[in-house]
Amino acid sequence: MLSLEAPMVYAYDFKGYYLDDQLQKLNISLSGSADFKPNPEAILEADPDLIIVQQYSTDEKGYAELSKIAPTIAFAPDDWKSSIVEIGKALGLEDKARAVIQAHEEKLKQAQDTIIQAVGSDKTVAFVRPSDKDLQVFFPSFNLVYTDFGLKPDSSIADLQKKSEDGWGINLSLEDLPLITADYVFAIYGGSIDTEDAHQEAVGTAKQIEKLQIWKSLPAVKKNQVFKVSSRHWMSSGPIAESMEADDVVNAVTGKF
Repeated sequence: MLSLEAPMVYAYDFKGYYLDDQLQKLNISLSGSADFKPNPEAILEADPDLIIVQQYSTDEKGYAELSKIAPTIAFAPDDWKSSIVEIGKALGLEDKARAVIQAHEEKLKQAQDTIIQAVGSDKTVAFVRPSDKDLQVFFPSFNLVYTDFGLKPDSSIADLQKKSEDGWGINLSLEDLPLITADYVFAIYGGSIDTEDAHQEAVGTAKQIEKLQIWKSLPAVKKNQVFKVSSRHWMSSGPIAESMEADDVVNAVTGKF
Protein backbone atom coordinates (compact mmCIF):
# COMPACT_ATOMS: atom_id res chain seq x y z
CA MET A 1 0.00 0.00 0.00
CA LEU A 2 2.86 2.38 0.77
CA SER A 3 4.57 1.53 -2.51
CA LEU A 4 1.32 2.17 -4.37
CA GLU A 5 0.90 5.47 -2.49
CA ALA A 6 -2.68 4.34 -1.91
CA PRO A 7 -4.88 6.27 0.55
CA MET A 8 -5.24 4.53 3.91
CA VAL A 9 -7.30 5.26 7.02
CA TYR A 10 -5.90 2.48 9.22
CA ALA A 11 -2.88 0.18 9.16
CA TYR A 12 -1.06 -2.51 11.10
CA ASP A 13 1.94 -1.05 12.93
CA PHE A 14 3.90 -1.11 16.18
CA LYS A 15 7.03 0.49 17.60
CA GLY A 16 10.03 -1.07 15.90
CA TYR A 17 8.10 -2.32 12.86
CA TYR A 18 10.23 -1.77 9.78
CA LEU A 19 7.54 0.44 8.20
CA ASP A 20 6.79 2.38 11.38
CA ASP A 21 8.46 5.64 10.36
CA GLN A 22 6.66 5.76 7.02
CA LEU A 23 3.29 4.89 8.54
CA GLN A 24 3.60 7.47 11.31
CA LYS A 25 4.01 10.21 8.69
CA LEU A 26 0.58 9.42 7.24
CA ASN A 27 -1.25 10.56 10.38
CA ILE A 28 -3.72 7.69 10.18
CA SER A 29 -5.04 5.29 12.80
CA LEU A 30 -2.51 2.53 13.55
CA SER A 31 -2.97 -0.77 15.36
CA GLY A 32 -0.12 0.00 17.76
CA SER A 33 0.39 -3.69 18.54
CA ALA A 34 2.54 -6.52 17.23
CA ASP A 35 -0.52 -8.77 17.45
CA PHE A 36 -0.98 -9.77 13.82
CA LYS A 37 -4.67 -10.60 14.19
CA PRO A 38 -6.89 -7.80 12.79
CA ASN A 39 -8.88 -5.73 15.27
CA PRO A 40 -12.44 -5.46 13.84
CA GLU A 41 -13.49 -2.79 16.32
CA ALA A 42 -10.62 -0.47 15.40
CA ILE A 43 -11.12 -1.15 11.68
CA LEU A 44 -14.85 -0.41 11.97
CA GLU A 45 -14.08 2.89 13.68
CA ALA A 46 -11.72 3.84 10.82
CA ASP A 47 -14.67 3.44 8.39
CA PRO A 48 -12.76 2.04 5.36
CA ASP A 49 -14.24 1.58 1.88
CA LEU A 50 -12.05 -1.49 1.36
CA ILE A 51 -10.11 -3.79 3.71
CA ILE A 52 -6.88 -5.45 2.55
CA VAL A 53 -5.59 -8.14 4.88
CA GLN A 54 -2.68 -10.56 4.80
CA GLN A 55 -4.34 -13.96 4.48
CA TYR A 56 -2.29 -15.67 7.18
CA SER A 57 -3.39 -13.11 9.77
CA THR A 58 -6.96 -14.39 9.93
CA ASP A 59 -9.22 -17.38 9.24
CA GLU A 60 -12.52 -17.81 7.42
CA LYS A 61 -14.48 -16.62 10.44
CA GLY A 62 -12.29 -13.54 10.79
CA TYR A 63 -12.54 -12.83 7.07
CA ALA A 64 -16.32 -13.02 7.23
CA GLU A 65 -16.32 -10.63 10.18
CA LEU A 66 -14.18 -8.11 8.31
CA SER A 67 -16.34 -8.46 5.20
CA LYS A 68 -19.32 -7.21 7.20
CA ILE A 69 -17.45 -3.94 7.73
CA ALA A 70 -16.36 -3.43 4.11
CA PRO A 71 -15.39 -5.48 1.01
CA THR A 72 -12.28 -7.41 1.99
CA ILE A 73 -9.33 -8.68 -0.04
CA ALA A 74 -7.03 -11.31 1.47
CA PHE A 75 -3.62 -11.47 -0.21
CA ALA A 76 -0.77 -13.97 0.02
CA PRO A 77 2.62 -12.53 1.02
CA ASP A 78 4.48 -15.43 -0.59
CA ASP A 79 4.50 -13.75 -4.01
CA TRP A 80 4.19 -10.02 -3.43
CA LYS A 81 4.49 -9.20 -7.13
CA SER A 82 1.29 -11.07 -7.98
CA SER A 83 -0.41 -9.66 -4.90
CA ILE A 84 0.49 -6.03 -5.60
CA VAL A 85 -0.92 -6.32 -9.12
CA GLU A 86 -4.20 -7.73 -7.80
CA ILE A 87 -4.38 -5.04 -5.12
CA GLY A 88 -3.54 -2.45 -7.75
CA LYS A 89 -6.41 -3.66 -9.92
CA ALA A 90 -8.82 -3.36 -7.00
CA LEU A 91 -7.68 0.20 -6.32
CA GLY A 92 -7.47 1.35 -9.93
CA LEU A 93 -3.69 1.46 -9.60
CA GLU A 94 -2.59 -1.46 -11.77
CA ASP A 95 -0.21 0.67 -13.84
CA LYS A 96 1.38 1.97 -10.64
CA ALA A 97 1.74 -1.61 -9.36
CA ARG A 98 3.54 -2.71 -12.52
CA ALA A 99 5.78 0.36 -12.34
CA VAL A 100 6.70 -0.57 -8.75
CA ILE A 101 7.69 -4.05 -9.91
CA GLN A 102 9.76 -2.74 -12.80
CA ALA A 103 11.59 -0.22 -10.61
CA HIS A 104 12.26 -2.92 -8.05
CA GLU A 105 13.69 -5.33 -10.62
CA GLU A 106 15.94 -2.57 -11.94
CA LYS A 107 17.21 -1.88 -8.42
CA LEU A 108 18.02 -5.55 -7.83
CA LYS A 109 19.86 -5.71 -11.16
CA GLN A 110 21.89 -2.63 -10.21
CA ALA A 111 22.69 -4.18 -6.83
CA GLN A 112 23.89 -7.35 -8.53
CA ASP A 113 26.06 -5.41 -10.98
CA THR A 114 27.59 -3.39 -8.14
CA ILE A 115 28.43 -6.50 -6.12
CA ILE A 116 29.90 -8.44 -9.04
CA GLN A 117 31.99 -5.43 -9.99
CA ALA A 118 33.23 -5.13 -6.41
CA VAL A 119 34.04 -8.76 -5.55
CA GLY A 120 33.48 -10.88 -8.65
CA SER A 121 30.83 -13.52 -9.32
CA ASP A 122 32.26 -16.43 -7.33
CA LYS A 123 31.63 -15.35 -3.72
CA THR A 124 29.37 -17.47 -1.52
CA VAL A 125 26.75 -16.57 1.06
CA ALA A 126 24.75 -18.10 3.91
CA PHE A 127 21.69 -16.68 5.63
CA VAL A 128 21.29 -17.89 9.23
CA ARG A 129 19.62 -17.25 12.57
CA PRO A 130 21.94 -18.15 15.48
CA SER A 131 20.69 -18.53 19.01
CA ASP A 132 22.31 -19.69 22.24
CA LYS A 133 20.89 -23.18 21.59
CA ASP A 134 20.90 -23.85 17.87
CA LEU A 135 21.37 -22.49 14.37
CA GLN A 136 18.74 -22.01 11.70
CA VAL A 137 20.04 -22.06 8.14
CA PHE A 138 17.71 -20.65 5.50
CA PHE A 139 17.47 -22.02 1.95
CA PRO A 140 17.43 -20.16 -1.42
CA SER A 141 13.66 -20.56 -1.80
CA PHE A 142 13.26 -18.51 1.38
CA ASN A 143 15.29 -15.40 0.58
CA LEU A 144 16.64 -13.54 -2.45
CA VAL A 145 20.13 -13.10 -0.95
CA TYR A 146 21.08 -16.39 -2.61
CA THR A 147 19.68 -15.60 -6.04
CA ASP A 148 19.49 -11.89 -6.87
CA PHE A 149 22.81 -10.32 -5.90
CA GLY A 150 25.46 -12.27 -7.75
CA LEU A 151 26.35 -14.31 -4.66
CA LYS A 152 26.23 -18.11 -4.72
CA PRO A 153 24.74 -20.32 -1.99
CA ASP A 154 27.38 -21.72 0.36
CA SER A 155 28.48 -25.22 -0.63
CA SER A 156 26.76 -26.59 2.48
CA ILE A 157 23.30 -25.42 1.39
CA ALA A 158 22.65 -28.09 -1.25
CA ASP A 159 23.66 -30.86 1.17
CA LEU A 160 21.49 -29.44 3.94
CA GLN A 161 18.51 -29.23 1.59
CA LYS A 162 18.77 -32.97 1.02
CA LYS A 163 18.51 -33.55 4.77
CA SER A 164 15.51 -31.29 5.34
CA GLU A 165 11.85 -31.90 4.59
CA ASP A 166 11.14 -28.18 4.98
CA GLY A 167 11.42 -25.71 2.13
CA TRP A 168 12.38 -22.74 4.31
CA GLY A 169 15.55 -24.18 5.85
CA ILE A 170 16.86 -26.43 8.60
CA ASN A 171 17.61 -26.39 12.33
CA LEU A 172 21.15 -27.41 13.25
CA SER A 173 23.02 -27.75 16.51
CA LEU A 174 25.79 -25.27 17.22
CA GLU A 175 28.21 -28.15 16.74
CA ASP A 176 27.33 -28.00 13.03
CA LEU A 177 28.60 -24.42 12.64
CA PRO A 178 31.76 -25.57 10.80
CA LEU A 179 29.52 -26.64 7.91
CA ILE A 180 29.10 -22.95 7.06
CA THR A 181 32.08 -22.01 4.89
CA ALA A 182 30.52 -19.03 3.08
CA ASP A 183 32.50 -15.90 2.26
CA TYR A 184 29.63 -13.81 3.62
CA VAL A 185 27.19 -14.66 6.39
CA PHE A 186 24.07 -12.61 7.05
CA ALA A 187 22.65 -13.31 10.50
CA ILE A 188 19.26 -12.35 11.90
CA TYR A 189 18.02 -12.52 15.47
CA GLY A 190 14.44 -12.74 16.66
CA GLY A 191 11.38 -12.56 14.44
CA SER A 192 9.88 -10.18 11.89
CA ILE A 193 7.23 -8.84 14.29
CA ASP A 194 9.28 -8.72 17.48
CA THR A 195 9.07 -5.59 19.58
CA GLU A 196 12.25 -3.54 19.89
CA ASP A 197 12.93 -4.97 23.35
CA ALA A 198 12.42 -8.54 22.17
CA HIS A 199 14.68 -7.93 19.19
CA GLN A 200 17.48 -6.50 21.32
CA GLU A 201 17.18 -9.43 23.72
CA ALA A 202 17.61 -11.81 20.80
CA VAL A 203 20.58 -9.83 19.49
CA GLY A 204 22.11 -10.15 22.95
CA THR A 205 22.40 -13.90 22.50
CA ALA A 206 24.98 -13.22 19.79
CA LYS A 207 27.46 -12.10 22.39
CA GLN A 208 27.53 -15.59 23.88
CA ILE A 209 27.84 -17.29 20.50
CA GLU A 210 30.62 -14.96 19.43
CA LYS A 211 32.71 -16.12 22.40
CA LEU A 212 32.69 -19.72 21.17
CA GLN A 213 35.84 -20.96 19.45
CA ILE A 214 33.69 -22.86 16.97
CA TRP A 215 32.13 -19.54 15.89
CA LYS A 216 35.49 -17.80 15.68
CA SER A 217 36.70 -20.53 13.34
CA LEU A 218 34.14 -19.70 10.62
CA PRO A 219 35.79 -18.32 7.45
CA ALA A 220 33.37 -15.38 7.36
CA VAL A 221 34.16 -14.52 10.98
CA LYS A 222 37.90 -14.59 10.28
CA LYS A 223 37.35 -12.24 7.34
CA ASN A 224 35.08 -9.98 9.41
CA GLN A 225 32.30 -10.70 6.92
CA VAL A 226 29.45 -11.70 9.24
CA PHE A 227 26.73 -9.07 9.20
CA LYS A 228 23.86 -8.74 11.67
CA VAL A 229 20.78 -7.64 9.80
CA SER A 230 17.25 -6.84 10.92
CA SER A 231 14.77 -9.69 10.99
CA ARG A 232 12.09 -7.06 10.49
CA HIS A 233 12.70 -6.55 6.79
CA TRP A 234 14.79 -9.63 6.00
CA MET A 235 11.87 -11.81 7.09
CA SER A 236 9.21 -9.65 5.45
CA SER A 237 7.79 -9.64 1.94
CA GLY A 238 7.32 -6.65 -0.32
CA PRO A 239 9.17 -4.11 -2.46
CA ILE A 240 10.17 -1.93 0.49
CA ALA A 241 11.50 -4.85 2.56
CA GLU A 242 13.44 -6.29 -0.36
CA SER A 243 14.81 -2.86 -1.29
CA MET A 244 16.10 -2.43 2.26
CA GLU A 245 17.65 -5.89 2.08
CA ALA A 246 19.33 -5.02 -1.21
CA ASP A 247 20.86 -1.93 0.42
CA ASP A 248 22.10 -4.08 3.32
CA VAL A 249 23.77 -6.60 1.02
CA VAL A 250 25.40 -4.02 -1.23
CA ASN A 251 26.67 -2.00 1.74
CA ALA A 252 28.01 -5.14 3.45
CA VAL A 253 29.82 -6.54 0.43
CA THR A 254 31.25 -3.18 -0.62
CA GLY A 255 32.40 -2.32 2.90
CA LYS A 256 29.84 0.38 3.71
CA PHE A 257 27.77 -1.59 6.25
